Amino acid sequence: ALAATVAFPLASPASAAVVKTYHFEADVPPTALDFFTVPFDVPDGVAEVQVSHAHVGNADNILDWGVNDARGNPDGFRGWGGGNLETAIIGAHATSRSYLTGAIGAGTWTVVVGKPRIVAPPGRYNISIALLDAPTLAPQTQRRPFAPLSTPLSNDTRWYAGDFHMHSRESGDAFKTATLDEMASFGAGRGLDFIHISDHNTVSASDFVLDAQSRHPDTLIIPGVEYTTYLGHAGAIATHKYVDHKLGWPGVTVQAAADAVHDQGGLFSINHFDMYEGSAATIRNACVGCAWELSGDLPWASVDAIEIAIQGWAGLGWLFSPQALEHWDHMCGIGHTHLTPIGGSDDHHGGANETKVGPWTEGSVIGNPTTMVLAANLTQVAVVEGVRLGRTVVKMFGRTDPMVELTATAAVPAAPGTGSSRLRGDTTDRASVQAVAGVGDRLVVSDGTRGASAVVQLRAVVSIPVGAAGAADRDSSTGTQYTLVLVRNNAD
Repeated sequence: ALAATVAFPLASPASAAVVKTYHFEADVPPTALDFFTVPFDVPDGVAEVQVSHAHVGNADNILDWGVNDARGNPDGFRGWGGGNLETAIIGAHATSRSYLTGAIGAGTWTVVVGKPRIVAPPGRYNISIALLDAPTLAPQTQRRPFAPLSTPLSNDTRWYAGDFHMHSRESGDAFKTATLDEMASFGAGRGLDFIHISDHNTVSASDFVLDAQSRHPDTLIIPGVEYTTYLGHAGAIATHKYVDHKLGWPGVTVQAAADAVHDQGGLFSINHFDMYEGSAATIRNACVGCAWELSGDLPWASVDAIEIAIQGWAGLGWLFSPQALEHWDHMCGIGHTHLTPIGGSDDHHGGANETKVGPWTEGSVIGNPTTMVLAANLTQVAVVEGVRLGRTVVKMFGRTDPMVELTATAAVPAAPGTGSSRLRGDTTDRASVQAVAGVGDRLVVSDGTRGASAVVQLRAVVSIPVGAAGAADRDSSTGTQYTLVLVRNNAD
């Protein structure tokens, strides 16, 4: 690569002088690794780093972009913009989206470049860097270190409605208007009690959570990450520290990522599992890494949940979700009944200006689908615990779908001193009778004895919203697995 001091085209206030500039342009290294770095030196006295980058040549080639500071990888992670070609601006008290504030320490920094798709090798990159002695961005005083709320937004033990897969403006491919305020307000308008942020490989949104939360006393904002690799995406639920996604680098594995998520008290969930297979190859090519190809590298015991509902059924959910449901069914059938089903809209627009897809009525709107979580209260800790215990119901169309709750009388031991268990409610011992999924259109119940001659009397109570299609209670008996199917009459 060529490195030189050049005139830098970015405008800056008169009070900010350029200390040094760099320009690099070269072919993408033809190595087997999916990431490479371009180092540059930052001297003392620098207050702001500006990195402008682009891939040049064949438009079908795609590169991703991030920055590490002099502390190296992963401690020196300063942000990940993905394929976003906006200039990255990094300062002590303010940054452009997707990046983290902090001291601008002297030493060797690196531009980290990912190679999600090189269809016309070798590919080429162009990077310009300016180091300034004063910041060009005003301090972002709303940024605060995240800590989960200790005071519940609600003290009630009940089913709380939420969306586990939403991208804020801190994701490089999301609308800039997708602020936490917009997302919380839109979610509340759709009847959600909580929203979960799932930005691509960056935790910068967590800096803004406490400020936004102060304006939304009824809607819990939970920070997290979509752990985005070129071999699969996963939800790092309820996390606010960076989890290294650069598979292939020393010590960087999907197992290490799952462990890092769990070390933060979070949950590891596979997103849009098996979404882009077979005839959907064109879509798969457009969404690099969306299909999960890491099952051989991560034991299922390290996975807490699977996203079985991907976007709303009225949009593209009907095309992708059945495959995820089928795989989740299979996993439960071979003994992985600890995998909790959840759903997410994968919204990137803050709920606004949703693009309609073909003949379908909507794109990926916040709250479609909706995941109901039975939690002791409305806090991050309680919602995570509810998911960990498997207490979920996924409503495929959205919040107004019918609600299903189960009661059961079992020949296997129930809660001490009782003859029945409220599935997805009182049952906490996974060796007793439990519901391993609750889905608005489909519900599976199994007893954890797997093969024992247990007799389970099951009764489902279905709450139907006004104007929705009717459904009847159903009693089941004997066996170790039951399926209750609620059919929506789309003509109604």
